[in-house]
Amino acid sequence: MTSDLTPPADSEPYLAAEIETQPDDWAAARDLAKEHQALLPAPGERVAVIGCGTSLFMSRAIAAAREVAGLGLTDAWPASDHRLERSYDRIVAITRSGTTTEVVDALATYVGDARITVVTATPDTPVVEQGEAIVLPQIDERSVVQTRFATTTLAMLRWHLGHDLDPVVEQARSALKEPESGLAAARSADQLTFVGMGWATAIAEEAALKLRESTQSWVEAYPMTEYRHGPISVSAPGRVVWAFGPLVANFARDVAATGAHFEHRDVDPMADLVRVQRLCLLRAADRDLDPDHPRNLSRSIILD
Repeated sequence: MTSDLTPPADSEPYLAAEIETQPDDWAAARDLAKEHQALLPAPGERVAVIGCGTSLFMSRAIAAAREVAGLGLTDAWPASDHRLERSYDRIVAITRSGTTTEVVDALATYVGDARITVVTATPDTPVVEQGEAIVLPQIDERSVVQTRFATTTLAMLRWHLGHDLDPVVEQARSALKEPESGLAAARSADQLTFVGMGWATAIAEEAALKLRESTQSWVEAYPMTEYRHGPISVSAPGRVVWAFGPLVANFARDVAATGAHFEHRDVDPMADLVRVQRLCLLRAADRDLDPDHPRNLSRSIILD
């Protein structure tokens, strides 16, 4: 018998459908940012953002973007290794499931006086009672692999920062229409390295995680300026270096010297991440893997 969490063998993975909704989800996030403005970091607040896995990478992205915007000190911490005892005005916890042990424990043991905002897809879960909750069931996912919850949460926070995401939405729509041939080099690569600068570094980390989870691929991620300090030694013909966002000087030249394929588009890193998500589906199919149910993973990590 097929459970409601396992699509029939002849159907597309849930991941495919969830990737497809992202442009509309990001557009709708403009209204979410307005609706929940009072629960999102105000200019000048000292903020800590916590999460695990994909949620941690979204935390790092928004923290970097908020500081660049000059809106206040913003730290991003793994929920399992935080520094919440520092003097913060607000803590933002991101957790799709609302049950991740490290996030629940971090909030349960917090003894400061910062306001706590929780962003989750799942109502009636422990974290909802641990702060002021933004509950977004409309972007929940059936796939274990996170896509639209994470990116739409980031979109909501970016709208809140004042980013205009209308062009990003259109770039994502174009990415979804791109022929599969545009991903041919990355599809066949035996190794991929993702890089970015600023908040795009967190998108590079998320891209690498998506391919590890869904395709068991050998992937790495670094700040672009760190690539020359060791990681470049991995690059070679048959491998890929994929850069998100603006390039540092001579980066493309240095990658070309390795013989690796260089992948880069002059688009917003979030929109380019959609291309990586599509790559996950292609490489999973090539390897006869179920991208909805990665090996050794579950929707929520609950520790004994």
